[in-house]
Amino acid sequence: MRVCSSLLQLVVIVLCYLTQSELVKVTCAVRYWEPFIYHGDVMLGVFVPIHNLWEYSAGKEPEVTVFGFKFLEAILSTLDEINSRKSYLNYTLGAVVFDSFSDAEIALRQALSFIGLNISSFRGPGCGREALPRVEEKPITALIGPAYSDVSLSVASLLKLFSVPQVSYYSAAPKLSMPGRYPTFFRTIPSVRDAIRTMVYLLGVYHWNYVNLIVDNSDYGESNHGVLLEMLRNSKHTLCIDKRIQLSDGHTDIREMDQAMRELLNSSATVNLILCSAHLGDLALKVVQKWPHDKRDRFLWIGTNTIEPDFPMLRPNQTAQNEGERTGFNNINNVLLVLPRLRYSDQLAQYSVSLNRSYGQNTWREEYLMWECSCIPNRTVTTFKDPIGCTEQQEQQCASLLNGDAIFYVPNTVNAVLAIAESLKKIQDRCSRGGQCYPDGSVAFRNRVLTVLDTISFTGFGGEKFQFTLEGDGEPLFTVLARTGGENVWQTFAECNASTKTPTCNVTGVVEDSVVANYPYSRCCNPCEVGSATTYDTQIPCCWKCTECSKDAIVEAVNRSASSDMPKATVCVYCVPGTRPNSNQTKCDNLPADFMSIADPSAIAMCALCVVAILLSSLMLATYLHNWNTPVIRASGRETTLVLFAGIFCSYATPIIVLSHKPTLYVCSWATIAPGLCSTFSYAAIYVRISRIDRIFRLAANPVSPATRFVSPRSQILFMALLICADVVVLAVTMSLWPPTVTQILSGSNSYLGPRRWEQNGSVIILKGLDTNPVVCFSSLFIPQFSGMLIPIFLMLVSLLHAYKIRKVPCGYNEARQLGVVNYVNLLLFIIFPILTLTFQLTSRELLPLSGLTFLMATNQLVVLIMPKLYIILFTPEKNTTGNVLQRDRSQTQLRGVHAINELDERWSEGLSTIGNARCRHSLGGLHELSAANLVSSRLEGSKMELSRQRSISLVQTSTNDEVTPYGRQLRELRPRCVTTEHVFASHSQHGCKAVSFHLNDNVSKADDDDNQHVPLLTGRVSSKRTENHILSEETMLDSDEAASEQSSVSTLPFEKFHFSPKPPS
Repeated sequence: MRVCSSLLQLVVIVLCYLTQSELVKVTCAVRYWEPFIYHGDVMLGVFVPIHNLWEYSAGKEPEVTVFGFKFLEAILSTLDEINSRKSYLNYTLGAVVFDSFSDAEIALRQALSFIGLNISSFRGPGCGREALPRVEEKPITALIGPAYSDVSLSVASLLKLFSVPQVSYYSAAPKLSMPGRYPTFFRTIPSVRDAIRTMVYLLGVYHWNYVNLIVDNSDYGESNHGVLLEMLRNSKHTLCIDKRIQLSDGHTDIREMDQAMRELLNSSATVNLILCSAHLGDLALKVVQKWPHDKRDRFLWIGTNTIEPDFPMLRPNQTAQNEGERTGFNNINNVLLVLPRLRYSDQLAQYSVSLNRSYGQNTWREEYLMWECSCIPNRTVTTFKDPIGCTEQQEQQCASLLNGDAIFYVPNTVNAVLAIAESLKKIQDRCSRGGQCYPDGSVAFRNRVLTVLDTISFTGFGGEKFQFTLEGDGEPLFTVLARTGGENVWQTFAECNASTKTPTCNVTGVVEDSVVANYPYSRCCNPCEVGSATTYDTQIPCCWKCTECSKDAIVEAVNRSASSDMPKATVCVYCVPGTRPNSNQTKCDNLPADFMSIADPSAIAMCALCVVAILLSSLMLATYLHNWNTPVIRASGRETTLVLFAGIFCSYATPIIVLSHKPTLYVCSWATIAPGLCSTFSYAAIYVRISRIDRIFRLAANPVSPATRFVSPRSQILFMALLICADVVVLAVTMSLWPPTVTQILSGSNSYLGPRRWEQNGSVIILKGLDTNPVVCFSSLFIPQFSGMLIPIFLMLVSLLHAYKIRKVPCGYNEARQLGVVNYVNLLLFIIFPILTLTFQLTSRELLPLSGLTFLMATNQLVVLIMPKLYIILFTPEKNTTGNVLQRDRSQTQLRGVHAINELDERWSEGLSTIGNARCRHSLGGLHELSAANLVSSRLEGSKMELSRQRSISLVQTSTNDEVTPYGRQLRELRPRCVTTEHVFASHSQHGCKAVSFHLNDNVSKADDDDNQHVPLLTGRVSSKRTENHILSEETMLDSDEAASEQSSVSTLPFEKFHFSPKPPS
């Protein structure tokens, strides 16, 4: 066993020599890296962080720490007090003080001196300085320190191999509370594990359930994180972590640090826990204090004693004086510090930092004073050649800076020194019983010290009893200081005891109210608004989702086994169909039924328009009946006009029927059949009229064809009745297969599946988000709505074909253009109707598109087909004549042909010419014909002009020979002097021209239209019988129904009326 121990020590010694040169290189970068020797009989090792190398760079002096020199003064003052005791120890205690530079690597190499190396080995002129005098070599009995946890972990890992007792006065890492891993380590402050337990307790009590965590990648930070997670799992409160900011010791750039810390701004938590090492905590707070105050003060910052040096002006329950003092992080408001219990005593009040202690050539004190006070107080013993003295005011301020925060470090530091001294006193008192009494630095003596430290109990600083816990820690007693609201004063928030499983805290009421007022909670989500259910996240128990309930649901609470500080879980419960939640969605209220009635503004407007339209239509019908036998009315077809009026009245009556009553089975049935039935009335009349005209005039073009049949009024009525009956049959069949129903739409959840009957032949549809319960006729577009439109659409297409065929008949019969307009508008209505129906589907206004369809269709037919006739009757009665009814429209080519004939008439003594179907014909019943184009061509070409004149002379001679017959004499009486058109009627009538109508023969050789061919002269006679058969009376043309009943063979074409004038003088 001894051999193994000796070999281990030998290995460490060799390692020490190998790394000594590296230590010299590292520490030569700063001044006076040599340890400070405080003489005594028994030497204790001391580690204090006088400087730090956190932001060190070449050519830059290391920064002085806040508590480093103060720790040293507290230790040396305690050694002086122990050495001054009478009959206490038989020897004096001294110290070998190393500046750890707050660096674990440097401290580890410095600790090698405690395991057998000479102290003088660290005092050589390795840095080019003059070697210091050699001192007597004395072994190290125990170690006091280091201060920071990372340094303590490294040193403890080495010194446990050589049983060197180690008592820290400021390290709080939870790993150090493991006696099995660090058997030689003790500390006079409680573990941060107990501090974290106290934090978790406060978080749960004050509903700070959702927090952010700031840790680092050091052993201290990682262990703190693990402890916190363990505490959160074991807490009876539901606590969670949102943002975990992990800082890295290798990345201390301010911009990188700021970027990492700004992640907190994206969190909904308002409480941040700082559990990182002192160095990185210092950098993090430096970044935070540069934030805008609104972002910085949004958070409550909770930390431990590791960030205590960042608030150097801590004056518990006293206002700090900012003037002339280093304010540190005073810009950060709203801070809670969980610190080892603050002990107020008379001894603390009498304590002050000694300024007349001799440090030899060591300048730690002067560096600290210049950094802290910017001057050196007058009573200070200094080795500076030209010290900067302090004024009286500066001395007062410097004294405040040196002694004002003694409560935070003096008690624990003093107790660390007293623990070693009391152990040595215990061993000395037991010397009478035998054993080694004097500390010789051997492993055996060190083990005796460790044994005593495990059970030691003594009167510590301020007269309070002190004893290490089983884990080697100080008692888990804490004081929570608070600074809130921007006030420059630290107040005691609570005194907590974490020695039990559940910590207990005595809270100061006034301070508590201030903190809670600013931070009443820290949670993942805001409470759900009215009408939203709270659903907790299965992964993060502190977070919940606010599920907005449907308008058809209410919010009900459910049982949940969770802490009382969390919102209750709620669910959305759908109301019974037909009911609606109240304003805050806690109760279901019944909804009123909604349907179209005469009280609705839309219905009122539509019905009013229909009533006005019916009245106007009635006046138009009365006017028609009054002028029943006039040419315009007779030419339009009187029977078909009456049926057309019936369809118009049906269309206008439909909106009144379907909009002014509550939806019933009868109303819905009429709404189903009305569009098709009313359209069938109208288009049956239009089709019968247009087809009759087409057949009559087509027969007139063929004189040898048989007589026209089925043109009588009874035939027309029969045809229209058959078409209407066909549509009724189609509607009856489809409605029997798909009967109409009255549908009640209830506001409710889609999950409701139970059937409900509203009335007989009714059904129920359940929809979400309705304000009322509509009553409708059509739950969807279905076949009966469109089956009735099949026949009207077919009639529309067929009537368009017939309208094209009659486009050249006389004006009184020609409705091709009007019918084209009617069909075009109706086609647009048929296309728009399904779109609008889908738009208003399942609403109380669903019948408005149907009403609009029938109204617009009727208005279209009334305006285009009826009103032009009434306009002629009422405002231009001179056109209500037979001649105007039989007049054809003339094209420009025809007009030019007529003028050519008038020029040709210069050599004519008698004769008559007419224009028909773009052909010029002489008056003798179509005996000789010329095309209009040929006539115009003859007028322009001289070679053809003579031929035209010869034809004219031939016609005149033929006419002279026919005068002996009765028919010839009749023609002689009608022989004109000139021919012209109706456009020059006014001028020619002054010359006494008569108006005569003649038959136009349309069956002319198409060769007449060819400019290179001429119609040959016809020399034969024409049968007077054939001519008489084709010259029909005006009565026959205007009322062909009567003519068809009296004559079996009628070939009719409209007469053309020309105006003749005497031949102008040559």
